[in-house]
Amino acid sequence: MKHHHKYQHEDPLHLAERFYRYGIRPEWLQIHHVVDRRNLKDGTLQYFIKWRDLPYVDCSWEDEDMEIPDYQQFIQVHIMQGTMLTGTDLHKLNSQILRLQSCKFLTSITTFTGL
Repeated sequence: MKHHHKYQHEDPLHLAERFYRYGIRPEWLQIHHVVDRRNLKDGTLQYFIKWRDLPYVDCSWEDEDMEIPDYQQFIQVHIMQGTMLTGTDLHKLNSQILRLQSCKFLTSITTFTGL
C-alpha cells in the first residue's frame, strides 16, 4: 500500500493508470513541439501538438488547459516563435520588455537613493 501511495506522488497525472497499462509508451505522451493554434467558436483555444516519437499523422488538437507535462512551456515557445516571424509583433514584444526593464531600473534607483 505504501508503494502505491509513493507511485501516485511520482505520477500526479495518473499516466500509468490511464495510458501505460494499455501499451501506450511514455514518449508518446511527451510534446515534441506545438505546430499551430486555433480558436473555436465557443472561445476555446487549442494547440496542435506534435508528439514525441510519433509521426505527424498522429498530431492532435488539445485544449489550452489540458494537464500535459510541460505544456505551458511549449505554448510559450510557440508564441515566441510566432512573434519572431512577424516584425510588428516582435516590435511590440521588444517595447514591452524594454518597459519592464526600465520599470525595474527605476525601482532599483528609487530604492537605492531613498526617493
